[in-house]
Amino acid sequence: MRKKSVVLLVCLAALVFFCAARDRIIKEVMAAGISSVTGAPVEIGGLSLSIVKQTAVISDFKMYNPQGFSRDVLVDIPRIKVSCDAGALLKGKIYLKRLDIDLKEVGLAKNQQGELNVDSLKIVKDQKKTAGKEETKPANEMAIRIDVLT
Repeated sequence: MRKKSVVLLVCLAALVFFCAARDRIIKEVMAAGISSVTGAPVEIGGLSLSIVKQTAVISDFKMYNPQGFSRDVLVDIPRIKVSCDAGALLKGKIYLKRLDIDLKEVGLAKNQQGELNVDSLKIVKDQKKTAGKEETKPANEMAIRIDVLT
């Protein structure tokens, strides 16, 4: 009986730890993923997910200039709030009921070679490389629907 209580207590403690650390883990993975795709450093101040309300709130999102530019902010968004329909994801669609973006700053800059910072993002460079090549079959694109964008 005592072993069952200890196992139950350990499982409960692990569940509480996971719930507390879930948002922090997802926040770090998101920041690393966005940095990898764009080639620019990204910081995310906070992330709050609600599975029941099907909402996500990102606070203090900052993307800095890519390498070769000053360390100034490229994009500063104090708050992003998304309300979605999780059931649509199972059907291969993205359905955002509401998307609120509080954009504070977008900083465009040129480097010594006269290139814009946004043109130096990895994702833009990759698109330019593939634009001149033979057309390949595109991956299945997910349909996206946004009811309200603020």
